[in-house]
Amino acid sequence: LRRLRIMVAERPPHDSFSVLKLEDLYPLLSFNRLTHVHLDIGCGISLDDVAALELAQAWPNITQLVLNKFLETPLPSSMSPIGLLCFLKHCPNLLELTLEIDFSFIEEQDDQSHYWVGDTTHQHLSIFDVTYSKIHDAAKVAAFLSGILPRTVHIHYSW
Repeated sequence: LRRLRIMVAERPPHDSFSVLKLEDLYPLLSFNRLTHVHLDIGCGISLDDVAALELAQAWPNITQLVLNKFLETPLPSSMSPIGLLCFLKHCPNLLELTLEIDFSFIEEQDDQSHYWVGDTTHQHLSIFDVTYSKIHDAAKVAAFLSGILPRTVHIHYSW
C-alpha cells in the first residue's frame, strides 16, 4: 500500500466530539511503504511529539501527509515544533505536510537563535499547512519556520 486517503464528509454533532489518538493509528504503522496519507476524518486527531516521532519513523518514504486539513477542532494541538522536526528529520522526501502545531514554545522564547534545533533543515518540503494552529506572534513563528524550511514555497494558515 502506497497511498491512503480517508475522508468523512459528515461532522459529529457539537455535543459529541470524537478524538483519534496514536493508538488508533497503530494498525496503519505497519504500512511502511506509504508515500501519501490523507486523513480528513470528521473528528479531532490528537497527536503529540512522541506520536510524531512514531509516525515519521514508520513512514520514512512519505511525500504527502495531510491530517485534518478542513476541520477546526476545539481540542488544542499537543504537537510542538519538536514533533514537526521529527517529520523533517525522518521523512527526507516530504513535499507536503498539513498538521496543527502548538507554536507557543517558539512564541515564548526571547532568544530566537533556536540552538535546540541543531542543523535540522528540510530541503524538499514545498507546502506546509498549519491548518488552525494557534499563532499569536506570527513574526517569531515565521522566523523559526524560515530557518528550518528554507525552500518551502507555500505556508498556509486557516483562520
